[in-house]
Amino acid sequence: INHYLDTNIEWIKGMVEQHAANDPYWNQVNLFYLQMAGIVFGYNSVAPADKTLTVRDIMWINFSWDFGDLESAMKNETNKVLKGNGHCSALIKLLRSKSDILVAHNTWTGYETMRRIMKRYYLPYKNVTGTAVSFSGYPGALVSGDDFYIVNSGLVVQETTNENNNASLWAYIRPTGQVLEVIRVTVANRLAGGGRSWTKIFSQYNSGTYNNQWMVVDMNKFSPGSVKPELLWILEQMPGYIRAEDQTDVLTTQTYWASYNIPFYPDVYSMSGMQALADKYGDFFTHDKGPRAQIFKRDHEKVLNVHTMMQLMRSNDFQHDPLSRCNCSPPYSAENAIAARNDLNLINGTYPFAALSHRSHGATDAKVTSYKLSQSLSLWAVSGPSTGAHLPPFRWSTSDFNCSVSHRGHPDLFNFQPVLFSWPSQH
Repeated sequence: INHYLDTNIEWIKGMVEQHAANDPYWNQVNLFYLQMAGIVFGYNSVAPADKTLTVRDIMWINFSWDFGDLESAMKNETNKVLKGNGHCSALIKLLRSKSDILVAHNTWTGYETMRRIMKRYYLPYKNVTGTAVSFSGYPGALVSGDDFYIVNSGLVVQETTNENNNASLWAYIRPTGQVLEVIRVTVANRLAGGGRSWTKIFSQYNSGTYNNQWMVVDMNKFSPGSVKPELLWILEQMPGYIRAEDQTDVLTTQTYWASYNIPFYPDVYSMSGMQALADKYGDFFTHDKGPRAQIFKRDHEKVLNVHTMMQLMRSNDFQHDPLSRCNCSPPYSAENAIAARNDLNLINGTYPFAALSHRSHGATDAKVTSYKLSQSLSLWAVSGPSTGAHLPPFRWSTSDFNCSVSHRGHPDLFNFQPVLFSWPSQH
């Protein structure tokens, strides 16, 4: 990976030297690297001499989301999705009579990542549409990684991951001619004025790493009671391929858009190798019949406001919900919910693949914004594994992961209520 990074940085340096003075895209790519260098400078200015960092250390934090796929490409690995390493749930909901639009996301990841920071950046660069952004993030990272962004251009941007399970696609990942995904999303957030331009900017120099379904909601295309075309753009990426289209019609017809780690576009679904998994393991890997697809379809009508949206995004009733059942022993999995709690699966349970099993993994947060909240980059958010309606809160000291999973700096007990994040001054 370091060799890839060395080669990629050299190519990017050349492009920046050639184009940054005249091309806003390459200027923003350069500024991303300068901001990482700035973090190192600031950190080292106060760190003890034996605790200093290098720019490469900060790169490893920021590019970690891309590096997962780089590692898979180098090992020619597929079926990571069976392990269930990283997933997310996302929902966009048009309320009755189009009175409001809510955008929500929860992050599925390992519990070791639960040191969280809500960030707001104001960076008034020249020729930039998105000068301010708020996002859920992590220490040392310039990007969300979840991902969930509210930009002062009027865009709300989020994603859920679509794992590539087709080994032949890894050949499209190369260290030259490509820009890592976390940089491309940052550049698109800054330069784009709408969903169409966001997808166009993001699609340039596709690295084929951190392959996601991106949802771009343009709040400029919404006003209470009225929806304009291009309110919702959906982009899906695989190595060597990106497809992006306006899906506002689907949103208005269904009144919701749900996203849950299964590609929406049939060609992306096909090339990602998902069909082979569906053939082998069943509906879990289909777009319309998987547990979360069905739960969202059943429960989206319960969303009436920000509070009920948060309830849905934290919902998990795996022991009683028929849609959480699986060919397992016991016959259900805490993975099969909008907010997974895999730590509650039995250690000695029997599961057809690892994603459904007992592990230190689940929905570690939830974020919700609305038309009005997004105008001031505000949102409601909560950190930690969900307690659903009646699940026990997660506690490290009583967990069987207490010794095996790093959690330095975490609270012992995660039993928090949602918090409103509003920012003191606006630009």
